[in-house]
Amino acid sequence: MTVNKKTRMAEQVYQRFEKDILSRVLKPGDRLPAERELQEELGVSRWTIREAYRILRQKGLVEIRPGGGTFVTIIDIDLAGTTINMLIRQKGVSSGHLQEFRETIEGRCASYAVERANDDQIAHFKTLVAELNQSHETYGDDLKFYKLELELHSELARMSQNPLFEWFTDTFRRSATEAGSKQLKGAQKSIEALEDWADFVIAMEHREGVKASMILTNHIFKYRRILSDLEGK
Repeated sequence: MTVNKKTRMAEQVYQRFEKDILSRVLKPGDRLPAERELQEELGVSRWTIREAYRILRQKGLVEIRPGGGTFVTIIDIDLAGTTINMLIRQKGVSSGHLQEFRETIEGRCASYAVERANDDQIAHFKTLVAELNQSHETYGDDLKFYKLELELHSELARMSQNPLFEWFTDTFRRSATEAGSKQLKGAQKSIEALEDWADFVIAMEHREGVKASMILTNHIFKYRRILSDLEGK
């Protein structure tokens, strides 16, 4: 059997298990057939099985336990986020493009969060906003302020009860660097951010999803304009 044919066979075996894992026919913790057992069943070489399992492991779908076998694992969200972050950086995605995307995604996320949050979650969010105010008044630390703002965005994603929003905001936090805190240089910019969050809290308390969405979208838009001005200097 040629190398190309062996590679194609390995890909077919990989795709078979990938389909079963992603469709949850095989669930986390399930053990895949032993190499020799699968080799005899499919009539392929042991190299083919090992290569298929290697690809599955590389994709984060299985873990291979020495002497124990190959088991379906839970996909590592942190690893996926890191991969997307590296892709953003490698492809040279501009901060402007990223912020435009955030305007669309996080604006809608804010609406769902306001509509779905329970009273305890709203109280917790107000506590985070209070910490943001205290950070500005007490420390004057731009980076600390910036990180607290990122936490507010993450909290909204959790309140939306949609895991896709959570994954996106987590990925954005990974791509956000200390350079992002430049948006907060100067008291006026910090005050504007605090005013936005104060208005957002009022909209949240009144369950005004559309208004909350508009406030957050405009907040991110202003951030994008600031970054654009900084990059133009």
